[in-house]
Amino acid sequence: MVNLEQTKMASTADETPLRIDRRNGLPLHAQIDALLRDLIRQPKYAAGALLPDEVSLARQLGVSRSTLRAGMQKLIYEGLVERRQGHGTRVSSHPPLQSGVSEWHSLTGEMQSHGIEVTNYDIRLELTRPSVEVQNALQLRSDRPVWMLRRLRGWLGERVVLTVSWMHPRLGIKGDEDFSRPLYNVISEVSGITATRSLEDITACLAESHLARDFEIPPGSALLLRRRTTLDNNDEPIEYNLNWYRSDIHSLRLDLRRG
Repeated sequence: MVNLEQTKMASTADETPLRIDRRNGLPLHAQIDALLRDLIRQPKYAAGALLPDEVSLARQLGVSRSTLRAGMQKLIYEGLVERRQGHGTRVSSHPPLQSGVSEWHSLTGEMQSHGIEVTNYDIRLELTRPSVEVQNALQLRSDRPVWMLRRLRGWLGERVVLTVSWMHPRLGIKGDEDFSRPLYNVISEVSGITATRSLEDITACLAESHLARDFEIPPGSALLLRRRTTLDNNDEPIEYNLNWYRSDIHSLRLDLRRG
């Protein structure tokens, strides 16, 4: 039997307007993220109804559309909602089971699969002498200069990930390559070597002053640090990189199987 009182309460809850609390100290995009997660749990949206359009949501929250998009991007990245041009945004009917770590894509390709265009804020390539850490990772016998690639990238007006890569000399990098493109595509085209495996180490850290400047965030903000050694099909190292992610915008998920 349908309980009319419960139905009435559920309907009222569905119509509760979203409210930003500008006094609680949380960043706007973090509040928007939390509010939207509550919104998509409501039965009508979980069943597949379109979410309110950006203009309506932004007006209800009292924020700009760019701020709204920044608050929504983690939901899109995690596959909880899907946005289609000209069709609006709705709760995903088949959220992806793997993302980021277990299924290895380039960042650009992965974000494009979620309908997000990656922006390159800064790209620098220079010859530099490798540290002991880099020498060990790439199994180098000397500190002869290697190519170091620094890329600061993001989306929807936010700087999200800083990657510093050191590439093995055997790749034959000349310095005139277009590294605005996915890195492993460039490496494969230049050297004929394909990246097939990576060794990963992920930890939390705080933004030191130089990282805070890059990301335009307060010093001491929480970041994720991802160290990665990339190997070819002979398990020979081809690249070592450090990736700093803004943890309030970007998350890394693991899909582990017991074996």
